[in-house]
This record gives sequence, C-alpha cells and structure tokens, in this order.
Amino acid sequence: MKSNSLKLIFTLSLVYFLLSAFSVFSQTAQLPSTATKPAVVPCLSDEMKQIELSQKPSMQASFDAAESQIQAWVNNHPHAVKSAPKTNNGQPPLIVIPVVFHILYHTAAQNISNAQCMTQIARWNLDYRKDNADTGSVRALFKPIAGDPQIEFCIAQRTANNQTSNGFIHKYTDTVTFHNPTVNMKFSATGGDDAWNKDMFLNVWVVNMDGGVLGFATFPGGTPAFDGVVIQYDALGQGGTAAAPYDIGRTGTHEVGHWLGLYHPFQGGCTGMSATTCATQGDNCCDTPPVASANFNCPNIVNSCAETY
Repeated sequence: MKSNSLKLIFTLSLVYFLLSAFSVFSQTAQLPSTATKPAVVPCLSDEMKQIELSQKPSMQASFDAAESQIQAWVNNHPHAVKSAPKTNNGQPPLIVIPVVFHILYHTAAQNISNAQCMTQIARWNLDYRKDNADTGSVRALFKPIAGDPQIEFCIAQRTANNQTSNGFIHKYTDTVTFHNPTVNMKFSATGGDDAWNKDMFLNVWVVNMDGGVLGFATFPGGTPAFDGVVIQYDALGQGGTAAAPYDIGRTGTHEVGHWLGLYHPFQGGCTGMSATTCATQGDNCCDTPPVASANFNCPNIVNSCAETY
C-alpha cells in the first residue's frame, strides 16, 4: 500500500500554476435543465465534471492537458517538495492564493458573516501547511512521508481591476434552493454571482443547496466560467451557521483539494492497480492506493484493492 499524503506533497504544490485559460465555453454557458440528477453524495465534484464532459466532449482534451502537466512535474521532481524543510519565512517560496467569497442568501440565516468565512481560510492555512493539530492521527506507516504543501490562502484585497475590495460579496438571491446539478450560482443572470478572474482568484460560492450535497469543485482544465468551489452555507468554516459534524472547515479543505487537481482515492474503484497504470487510471496518483469505494469515519485498516506495485 502506498501513501495518500504524497499526492498532497507533489500535486498540491504546483497545480495552482496549471490553471491556464482553457476557453472552450462561452462565459454564459450553463448546465442543461435536462441533466440527470445523480445519486445523493456529499461531494458532487466527480458528477459535475462528467456532466460537463457529456455536454462538451472536447473538454476532455483540456482536462488531459492539465493532468499531463501535473504528471510531467511529478516525474521530473520526485522528491522536490517532500524534501523541502518546513518553513514559515517564505523559503522555499510559498504559493499564496487570494480568495473571494460569493455569499448568496435567500434568508438572513444564509447570509453568513465575514468572520465565519475567515475561519475557513484559517483552516485551509492549517491543513495546507501541515500545521493542523490532528497530524498526530496519521498512521505511523505514512508519517515519514507526510509533507508541507506550502500553500497558503488570503482574502482578496483588490479586484482584478486593482480596485480596493475586502473579498466578500453578500448578495440576495430569489433562488430559495439551488437544485443540483447546477452552476446557476456562478452567474448573476441565473440568481448567482459572476466569478472573478479565475487566473487571479479562488472563487468560493456559499449557497443553500438540496439533496444533502455539502459542496463541489471544478478540476484543472475545466470551463473557465465555472472555475472555483461551491460550499453549502452550513458546512463552511467554524462557528456561525456551521453545523456538526461539518463544522470544522474540512468540507472546504476537501473541495479545494479537487480544485487543485486531486481526485477521490476511490476514483475508478480498483483501477490503476500496477506500476504501469497507476498514473493514468483511477485517481492518477501512484502514491495513493486504489480504493474500491468511499470510506467514512476514517477507518484505519481498510485495504480494499490488491495493487501490485
């Protein structure tokens, strides 16, 4: 069994630079109202990508190009980030990602505070610097290779046009509930709010969704107008509306991982089972053991596939 943590060590530290513009859709592109609604899952990122591909199959080339860049970097820098020392002084260089929150509310309770959003940024900065207190829960097998991705997040202070901003948009919407699958929250014309320049910011839409969905994110190479993360308003950050058990900001950490190029370890089930297929099948990561299906409640003894590498 290989370690899950190396995926963070390698991929997370560089994918942000791979978010070049793959402009294949218009800025007003929408998912069709006839799209088949998937089974209820807490994270809808995989399903949203598949819907996007079903409507525009040529998008596969963009996703593949982004993945190829990731694999090329990993192959050329097998130990670069793993061996880098833990640092808080900017050496080696940190990646700092400005964030803008689009808070869409229909009720007063859904209009979450800026302070609650800042707790989410605080959680990202702990998790993506390996400063989170629960690193002690990492299995002994994986501790020697758990790394600091050296990614930090901050609230946007300027718009794309260099105008002063506090990075928070609070906007009333006539939409009572965003019914998944949809990207309507990402467009002002459909009850949402238009994204800021995706090459300069991480866009986070905080909304009320149905079906038990906690969030979803785009993957590198996707439609530029869709780019970013969507999080249920009571599953973001800590305090305020955040409701147990999704009240410590880990939904946000999970979805940003997708935005940075990480797939679920159970992507494709027991595929990518050999050294020659692990980088091109399943979750495309040879350091992550294949997993037959999703696990919950953090079991530490599951090995559901029989990989040979």
